[in-house]
Amino acid sequence: MKTITTNVTDTNGFEIGSMVIYVEFNQDKPIVVDHKFVRFFATGKIGASLKTGVTTYEMASNEDARIWVDDECANLWEDWI
Repeated sequence: MKTITTNVTDTNGFEIGSMVIYVEFNQDKPIVVDHKFVRFFATGKIGASLKTGVTTYEMASNEDARIWVDDECANLWEDWI
């Protein structure tokens, strides 16, 4: 897994700041992300950030918590805390 420092935004759209995450890529797309001691897996859903227009990938944990990350995992949006 690759270690990446990412910018994290919470459910309410507030920027939390930089955090370290661990990412596994397949064909330049994130397929596994470890964030806050939780492992997230790609769901196959691809979208776009309404704020920036950048492509995003939905990730889900086994407990159905969700996050979204961009192509390089430089940004992460939480929807689970």
